[in-house]
Amino acid sequence: MITKNFGSFEVTGNFSLVNNNSNLLQTSLNDTTTITIDGREVLIIKGQTTLNLGTEQMTVDGDISTNITGDAIEIFSGEASFSAGSQLEGAWDRITSKLNISGFSVNLTSLAITSAGLQIQGSITLPEILGEETVAIEDNNFIVINSGGLV
Repeated sequence: MITKNFGSFEVTGNFSLVNNNSNLLQTSLNDTTTITIDGREVLIIKGQTTLNLGTEQMTVDGDISTNITGDAIEIFSGEASFSAGSQLEGAWDRITSKLNISGFSVNLTSLAITSAGLQIQGSITLPEILGEETVAIEDNNFIVINSGGLV
């Protein structure tokens, strides 16, 4: 297992060099890679992960989930590419289902890994008992999932 600092977080996986390039690391197709912030595991990637250390670009092809709240939450499945500290790019059309957090349906439009934890933007649909209203989470507003739970 190799752990690499990648912006504000660490990436750990069974990486090997690609074409003897010390800046390009890759796991096999069925490996598990973890992303931690301050020693706390925030994301689990099951599939292939490629790190370009020169450009601080990460590309994943597989299933991404989090269990930071104690329960496994699948975030999406497919291919995604993002830079250290940036939002995930190109993954939103591949989200397989809406995220359900504490009984609220969340439709993701933005996801970022920050020092505060996993920041999510989009909209929340309240449960039927609360009228099934949809509330937008946008601009400077985020749902943050971290070691303290939902913030």
